[in-house]
Amino acid sequence: MLTPRLGDLGSDRLIIGGLLTASSLCLAALALAASVWAFGALRFLQTLCITPVFPLVVARVAQQASGQVIGVINSARIGAGFVGPVVATTMLTWAPAAAVYVAVAAIGLACVPLALAGERRRGRAFS
Repeated sequence: MLTPRLGDLGSDRLIIGGLLTASSLCLAALALAASVWAFGALRFLQTLCITPVFPLVVARVAQQASGQVIGVINSARIGAGFVGPVVATTMLTWAPAAAVYVAVAAIGLACVPLALAGERRRGRAFS
């Protein structure tokens, strides 16, 4: 319910990049959690960080794209909801859980430059 208010804090791209970074750091920290309580707290923080990203992205895209583009985004999200657990389970057959957390965190961090790319271009255009 607070997601629309996040857009008021500043640039959507910077907020999305910050949320992706925070989520990825929490995911990587799950590999170091020494207790169930620490794991639960980190997972709760990670969920708080990643949950607003999808609505912010869709709101941004909805302003500039057609319904077909939003359909593709939703299809990709549904596909990732299937492929993600399959890949994570496959990784767990040959690597410890910490490797899965770090791999998923790396994927999230790899998306941050994509989220910020338009911000840099816009900043140069108006500078």
